[in-house]
Amino acid sequence: MRIIFQILAVITFFSLAFSCSVVKEKTEVSPYLSMADTLEKSLYNDIIDLWYPRIIDLEHGGYLTNFSYNWEQLPNQHKYLVYQARHIWTLSMLYKNYPDQREFIDYASHGFKFLTGKMWDEEEGGYYLAVDRSGIALEENIHEKRIYGQAFAMYGLAEYYSASKEPAALEWAKKSFQWIEENAHDPVNGGYFEFLHRDGSPVLSSDEYQTGLNDRIVVGLKDYNSSIHILEALTSLYHVWPDELVRERLDEMFHVVRDIMVTDPGYLLLYFTADWTPVTGSTLDEIAGENLWFSSHVTFGHDIETSYLLYEAAEALGNHEERTTKVIKQLTDHTLQKGWDEENGGIYDKGKYFKTDSMVIIDEKKAWWGEIEAFNSMLLLHSLYPDDEMDYYGYFLKQWEFLKNYQIDHEYGGWYNGALDTNPKSKTANKAHPWKTTYHNSRGMMNCINILRKLGNAN
Repeated sequence: MRIIFQILAVITFFSLAFSCSVVKEKTEVSPYLSMADTLEKSLYNDIIDLWYPRIIDLEHGGYLTNFSYNWEQLPNQHKYLVYQARHIWTLSMLYKNYPDQREFIDYASHGFKFLTGKMWDEEEGGYYLAVDRSGIALEENIHEKRIYGQAFAMYGLAEYYSASKEPAALEWAKKSFQWIEENAHDPVNGGYFEFLHRDGSPVLSSDEYQTGLNDRIVVGLKDYNSSIHILEALTSLYHVWPDELVRERLDEMFHVVRDIMVTDPGYLLLYFTADWTPVTGSTLDEIAGENLWFSSHVTFGHDIETSYLLYEAAEALGNHEERTTKVIKQLTDHTLQKGWDEENGGIYDKGKYFKTDSMVIIDEKKAWWGEIEAFNSMLLLHSLYPDDEMDYYGYFLKQWEFLKNYQIDHEYGGWYNGALDTNPKSKTANKAHPWKTTYHNSRGMMNCINILRKLGNAN
């Protein structure tokens, strides 16, 4: 009998040990899922909860623009088209991912009403570049429009419709596309003109156009920045309105960006004449003078962002050509090989080839938008090429450490304009301004959360 009890005890021990190992195996959290939870917490704590509902303008509609480093509302609250549209897009995107949080779509609706009710030019069509807080067009900008801003309006409206299913939103998205098509599209060479008169007619020469903004030195040229965001907007529109002409324009812009703008090493050329002839580096440098933004350089943040935007457009078009995957990888690899800070992490803002294979960093700033776009593309490339020698996930983890150490403000909350390791003055720079919203970092964080959960649940 004693032997029988001993045998039963041994069986029980091993059964318990086995069952415990099974439970442990089942409850062990995937590193991907754990990272997704970490990013989601940061998305709320460091972005969403700081901006919303703080920026909702309950008095005049739309979104408040300027807040100090410690989130104090500042006196100047003019409202800019890109800023307003980006918040509509972000809030709509958040609602699609968190449909239980009704406030997101309510806040998006608040912006939709202001955009369409106050910023649309009833006389000439298209959206004003800027209005005052109450919605009256600013006199200094009333005579000019930019395709960059028009594209973001269309982008925000398409995403708002996708989230809300409000028929009026789709009609406004279509109306926006049609105005852009009738005015800014180049029927001869393809693509779009950036500089427009108030009536939408393209500005082809600086002689006929005077703007107070600093980009007046490149008036009449087509450019990379507006082109990649038109691509982005058309992708979003095509998802909700699979119109034949929208697809045609999306495909056109896809090939402009992939085949004309991207060079073989894997970076974007910046400015072009109307027929897409690149403006030479020496000419650009002469035009730019001391303004690095318009000089001949490599813009690492835009390059790695374009990697994602091309992937997104290719998916919408069903384009799986070998050249597409090659270019997407080139843009990311070149950025990491030439623009990555080996010491602290993060990507620099600008570099320049003074010789064919000799990259020199000419601007060490690490802008919040470029850093999150790099974060997003690193993980995207890991999901596409998990065993690649570039080790994209390794870069992704290092970038997260960089963001925590230098980009996220742990005292007042939010993200600095520039990372503190190379731009310490950002500590007291405004947290919100016409060019800084939640669009880049909310999208990047949300994309990463979704990819991580997909990878974690697949294992």
